[in-house]
Amino acid sequence: MVLNKNILCIFLLFFPVICTGKNKERALAIDDKCCIINSDSIRIDNDSVFIIGNLKYKQTDGILEVVETERDDCREYHIASKIKYKGKKYIVKRIGEYAFKNCRNLKRIKIPNQIEVIGSNAFSCCESLENITLSKNIREIDCFAFSLCKSLSTIFIPKKLTNIAKSIFSNCDNLCSIVVSKDNPVFYSHANSNAVIEKGTDRLVLGCRNTKIPYGVKSIGAFAFDNCRRLDSINIPEGVTQIGRGAFCGCWDLKKVSLPQSIVSIESGAFEECAKLKDITIPNGVKILNGKVFCRCMSLKGISLPEGLTTIKGAFKCCTGLQKITLPQTVMNIGDYAFYGCDSLREVYWAHNGKMEDPEEARIGNMAFYMCENLRNITIPDGVKQIGQNAFSGCLNLKEIVIPNSVTNIMNCAFQRCESLEEFDIPESVTNIGLATFFLCKRLKKVSIPASVTTIKRATFSCCFNLTEINIPEGVETIENNAFPRCESLEEIAFPKSLSQIGKNIFINCQNLKRIIIPKGSRQKFEKLLEEKYHHLLIEK
Repeated sequence: MVLNKNILCIFLLFFPVICTGKNKERALAIDDKCCIINSDSIRIDNDSVFIIGNLKYKQTDGILEVVETERDDCREYHIASKIKYKGKKYIVKRIGEYAFKNCRNLKRIKIPNQIEVIGSNAFSCCESLENITLSKNIREIDCFAFSLCKSLSTIFIPKKLTNIAKSIFSNCDNLCSIVVSKDNPVFYSHANSNAVIEKGTDRLVLGCRNTKIPYGVKSIGAFAFDNCRRLDSINIPEGVTQIGRGAFCGCWDLKKVSLPQSIVSIESGAFEECAKLKDITIPNGVKILNGKVFCRCMSLKGISLPEGLTTIKGAFKCCTGLQKITLPQTVMNIGDYAFYGCDSLREVYWAHNGKMEDPEEARIGNMAFYMCENLRNITIPDGVKQIGQNAFSGCLNLKEIVIPNSVTNIMNCAFQRCESLEEFDIPESVTNIGLATFFLCKRLKKVSIPASVTTIKRATFSCCFNLTEINIPEGVETIENNAFPRCESLEEIAFPKSLSQIGKNIFINCQNLKRIIIPKGSRQKFEKLLEEKYHHLLIEK
């Protein structure tokens, strides 16, 4: 005679099975259909950890969560809904972070209805997972919960799921269908849109490779299409005003993006690592291009920037295919890392005679053109006040640069390794030249320092092998340590009367230096300032 499963379950709740393992207390595990789960293989450790079959559960304040698998090579796991032990009944309400990570053979899983939370990375790297049925009571899924589930193709968002963290389906290459329950109070999805959209804000929070963004959407949320690698084109409809942080980050196959004129904000990393994106037009309402917006878009060759754009942060970092850029007159701030590593960039042109409209905060940021190896020449527009640290460092083919009279500060290493520069005129407006500014400018022959500069800093002209002429004007008061090491072609240099402090080893390895010209009657002064090894080179004139 075969007992009904429900009757058997009730019987066993009152007469539980004897468990095996470390602690031989009575215990029973059942699923959400009131069926027994491997009751003869339950093990208990310290009254807080239950091992049932191939799954480990941890008990905290009477609530259980699945914390890890005993074996990661199973094709299917049976998750308990509740466990009865020592007269107490424990409900399984959570799947913990990383619980099923790297279960590469897992093909399907059903989340019991008691489960309310799925933790971060819970099923990440389950490459064979094709089907997942979410609990009808699930209310929260944490970040990266199903990342790299490359075989997952469809997902249904139940009515109680109201908290969806970022990137939950990151790198799910085959995800092509997303449907939201009509009864969900927070999210909705139009027919065939294959997207999750937040009610009230009309913000698209989750998309896939088949997403069609419907009219009425007002913004694309942060990481909405994170690493959706097989998305090849997207049409963003009129009415969308914002593209959030990392929205299309890692969409490797994305070749075509249509941006409407309604957009006023594109946040950092929005199109980062869209490796096949070739060209894009920025809408007229965008004032700031934030950091990494197009970072590592290696196929990007052309971009149209609108009048009204004021700031470019690290937007084009490592865009190795970018060959030329035209900056509108309204741009006043080239931020840190703006064109960092754009090694194909040959031409930078500022419109309207290269004069900035509003120079109040105008600057070229740190590493703005770092390692732009093919940049040949550049004219910095009038209004720029500061050239940042390493701004043009590693521009190996830069032969000509024009600096306007508005610049007051040239920061450390600004032109380091500009190996093709032969002459450099520093305008009278400059009051500071930073450390190692011209370090390894191997072909630099001639430099004129303005009277407004009072200090030549450490390593400023280090390894300028071809430097033959440098003008140090009246007004310079200090030359710091190692200012001119390995200036191997330098034969003569003149010191002004204003000089009052000279550091050590300023001419180390300047083997061709023959004369240090000093004002008449100042020999005694300069013998005190200079190291003795240079005294024989002093000539009064």
